[in-house]
Amino acid sequence: MKIAVLGGGGFIGHHLDVALCGFRDTGEDIWWTNHDLTTTGEDLTQWPKSWNSIMQDRPDVIINLIARLIDRDTAIVVIRLCSALMAGYKMNWQPHVVHLSSAAVYGDGWPPEAFPLQEDAAGRMGVVDLYGLDKRIGEDYLEFCARQWGSRITILRPTNVYGPGQSGNVIDLIARRLRAGEPPVINTSNDVSRDFVYVGDVVTAIMAVIEKPPEHRLPGQNRARVYNVSSGVRTSLGDLATMMRAMIGGPAHVVDQRQPCGIHTSVLSNDKIRDEIGWCPQTEFETGLRMTLEAEGFLEGESE
Repeated sequence: MKIAVLGGGGFIGHHLDVALCGFRDTGEDIWWTNHDLTTTGEDLTQWPKSWNSIMQDRPDVIINLIARLIDRDTAIVVIRLCSALMAGYKMNWQPHVVHLSSAAVYGDGWPPEAFPLQEDAAGRMGVVDLYGLDKRIGEDYLEFCARQWGSRITILRPTNVYGPGQSGNVIDLIARRLRAGEPPVINTSNDVSRDFVYVGDVVTAIMAVIEKPPEHRLPGQNRARVYNVSSGVRTSLGDLATMMRAMIGGPAHVVDQRQPCGIHTSVLSNDKIRDEIGWCPQTEFETGLRMTLEAEGFLEGESE
């Protein structure tokens, strides 16, 4: 099996690389290539220059992990990917595309009884930021490819991914303030909530859908597969800060009601991927949180 990983130099990509090495060590005939701007210098917004090597290799699977928050290139990369799929259709090359979208496509404003959200809830509420819009646009383009050319598309919508090697997320920010003896700041309310899923579980979800690809269907008869990748568990940021303070020490958190929180509550159901693919998260949040803090050095000196 040939796999092309787009954005393999990022946080999830590094963990996926370890998993792919382990998969190959079991004796599977598998090899993969990484394509991204930071590690290989390939600007995948440029067509066709940076796509020539991918199309010449004709991989069986393309995994798209690219999700840049600053320059808004996420949707542009998906548009270029769709151009490759159109060209591949004409050349009788139809790879299985595994695209990481986001829980951000569900937007905000849901009543409490709506959670955890199912996959068909996307589109009923407006997105709240450009990141969510980028992800929605990317999904729409790939759905078009599935219908127009029969492209085999699997869209994964992870919730808040965390784990060793990630910086700048809410867990990292709280940990740094606690270690510095400064109170963590929660925007808007203690009740702002997230569905945290460990990066190792996201990687196993990617591997699971690769091993169970969608069937080939004719153009006009095909749809993209869409799965939430989540814990399905609601964790408020107030509870998160309290839990981390118990592990690290430091002052109690404060709430800044003046600051917006983006999405207030994000909790997704994982029933569909559990039933159809057989995947379910294996890492409970407190366990994964402790592993992350230990790996990043925030629990150094903790007594046994």
